[in-house]
This record gives sequence, structure tokens and C-alpha cells, in this order.
Amino acid sequence: GEDPWGSTYIIHIGAMQKNGCPVGSTGTAPACTAPATGRQGWIISAGPDGNLDTDDTATQLSGDDIGYIFFTQ
Repeated sequence: GEDPWGSTYIIHIGAMQKNGCPVGSTGTAPACTAPATGRQGWIISAGPDGNLDTDDTATQLSGDDIGYIFFTQ
């Protein structure tokens, strides 16, 4: 979909899980042996200026970006 300024939303799913373990880990839940590289994900609009200001490892939005950052435990 498009944000209110006509740009595509940017989605990063670093926290995605498969069968109870973070994607990229080994083993089975709850004993996942190697954590995935990302424990957060986000859905972001680059905001009115159209420039993405939020880094892919950020824990909060930057600049005029609008969106949601979520974390796994």
C-alpha cells in the first residue's frame, strides 16, 4: 500500500519467527541454539519528505518517519 504522500510503506521483519524460533536460528522451541540477527521489525512511512531517516537497527523512529517498531522477547 501507499502512505498518505504516495510512497510505498517500508517493511522490515527482522523479528519474524518460524516454529517458535527466530528465523535463522537452529533447534526447536524453546531451545533455539543460535539467535537470528534481528530481534525487531518495523513498518515505516518515510514521512512527508519521502526520505527514510530511520536506520534498520534503530529502536525508535528518526526524522519525520512515521510507523511502528516491534520487538520479540
